[in-house]
Amino acid sequence: RSARLDSEVKMNNEIQKCIDCGQEYEAHKFTLLSAPIDLSRGKCPVCRDKLRVQDDAKAAAENATKRKQWRIRSGIPLKFINEDFSTYDPNWTKEPNEFKKAFVECQKYADEFPIDYWQFIKSGASYPSLILLSPKTQGVGKSHLAAAILHRVLDRWQGENISNPVAFISEAELYNKIQSTYSYAKDERGKLP
Repeated sequence: RSARLDSEVKMNNEIQKCIDCGQEYEAHKFTLLSAPIDLSRGKCPVCRDKLRVQDDAKAAAENATKRKQWRIRSGIPLKFINEDFSTYDPNWTKEPNEFKKAFVECQKYADEFPIDYWQFIKSGASYPSLILLSPKTQGVGKSHLAAAILHRVLDRWQGENISNPVAFISEAELYNKIQSTYSYAKDERGKLP
């Protein structure tokens, strides 16, 4: 059967004019089951390269638009919409070593985070959670680092067919969402803290 198919596939090269620029070039063509197929699609190598660059630029622009939409929908506070690892200064405190350690761990976490998380989980693998804790409740940079992780994960996305891989949620919002899943009787709701 393959010998028959081989006899029905004929390769040939011929000189033709580019449909875009009019320059002559050697077109690689083959005939499969009496149907001619032009691998160059009527374009010289230079025009094909230009088209490829245009397609890549279009895809990059579409990805940038999608990333922007995901950033807006992720729940990230406006204060941190432009804050990433490049704008975080671990030296702002008298104890920079601890903050540098957290900074490095957050970068590593973001760089290794599986972009298609749900497919990753379906494969039976797991990825550890990262919890940022500090003795002070505010003003030490936890939210900035969380935003930086979010931005790095989105920046690593290259157009894979996935839904938004990130979400930004505060501790209070998380507790409210968890609590809203509980089923309390009407008289029990009044006893909640």
